Amino acid sequence: MIGLVIVTHEQIGAELLKVAARLRDDKPERKPKCKFVPIEMNINPDYLEEIISDAIKAMDDGRGVLVMTDMFGGTPSNITLSFLKDRKVEVLAGVNLPLLLHALELIENSPEMTLEVLADEVAQCGQESIKDGLGL
Repeated sequence: MIGLVIVTHEQIGAELLKVAARLRDDKPERKPKCKFVPIEMNINPDYLEEIISDAIKAMDDGRGVLVMTDMFGGTPSNITLSFLKDRKVEVLAGVNLPLLLHALELIENSPEMTLEVLADEVAQCGQESIKDGLGL
């Protein structure tokens, strides 16, 4: 199963995961293979790289890991992008609740899906979930 790592400032990712679990009515046997890494302010970047690396390793069973960060250009995204070159990792910046829910469903229900296809489908869902109230 493709692993999932969420890396965000402070507890944003933890709260998204908590809400997603409630919406999905996750039972222990349905709990997704997912790890959250909070990025606290003023932490050594080398240490952050180490804990993100450990999370990716822990979630990778050989099929790769989808990493979601809260904001492109922020510390979580910048550090995580360094793993693209030497690991089977895809990174999506701008995690939101619909994007996370879709990722969890695809990971659970489409075990044959490749990491690259998963990342593309989840990114598309995230983009489509953002609406301008005037355009509805």
